[in-house]
Amino acid sequence: MSIDVISPTLVRNFLSDIKRELVAPGNVVPELDLYRNMRITTPINSHEVPRNIALLFFVDNPEEYFPGARIEIVQFGDDAGGNLIEEKIFRRPEPRFRESYESRRRKKDG
Repeated sequence: MSIDVISPTLVRNFLSDIKRELVAPGNVVPELDLYRNMRITTPINSHEVPRNIALLFFVDNPEEYFPGARIEIVQFGDDAGGNLIEEKIFRRPEPRFRESYESRRRKKDG
């Protein structure tokens, strides 16, 4: 498997969200070096391959590599766990999940 399955956009967006200097303005780091610094790839037989963490968080469709890999969030209407209000299944990479989750949380707290 090639590291080409990793989305550099997802990786850079994640690093930007957590304020890492690897993607600071003016700091140009090649993708392979970026992946190595994050330890999301590993060398095997003289080429780099993605680690499982890269396939779970930094590809556009993690279920292609891990069937059933998803996050399910359920909101109930009362403390006893009854009256289901909302159920959401996320099949997307982590950065997009976090954005959606935080947006939902702001609406609830707002």
